[in-house]
Amino acid sequence: MFAQPTETLVSSITQPKPSHMSNPQEGNRIILLGLAIALAMASLFVQWGVITVSADMLRESMTINSQKVGQTGMDDMFGSMMSSMMSGMQIPVSGLNGNLVLGPLKIPYWLTVVAVIAGIVFIITNSRQVSAVPQKLVFALLGFGVITAVWASVVMLTSGTIGLGAFLLLGASIIGFTQQRGTTTKR
Repeated sequence: MFAQPTETLVSSITQPKPSHMSNPQEGNRIILLGLAIALAMASLFVQWGVITVSADMLRESMTINSQKVGQTGMDDMFGSMMSSMMSGMQIPVSGLNGNLVLGPLKIPYWLTVVAVIAGIVFIITNSRQVSAVPQKLVFALLGFGVITAVWASVVMLTSGTIGLGAFLLLGASIIGFTQQRGTTTKR
């Protein structure tokens, strides 16, 4: 009742296996890309650094009713009091609460992590011939991760201490770049 017919059993043994089963290098590549995704995910929860707040930094960023503090005598007194109380305060930055600030544009670190993970997933789906995402888009997503990680490292080094988060994201992006070869599209 539960036995398979002999034809089916013989044909399942003699039929060629799918290409991903017969190519161990492709399996290793998928494992390495999975590790890159894990590194990118870990960068969300790890500290990217600690920023030490200075009095000048506080004076430049403090506003009351959308006006910079220090424009009137009372505001200046309030600003100097607040900056003296908070000067030297340390603010931990992670992938969940940090931002890349480029002028008026604030890009959260978590968005960069999502972009890198999307790029790595596109590499996997392209290599499995499930999708045909252009390599230029994949390079742009991974490059965005590299630029953000390097920029965050520079900011952390100049404003405080650097943590592990930016290095994890940088590592995930570099793994993605090295494994980009051999995908099916070149649009």
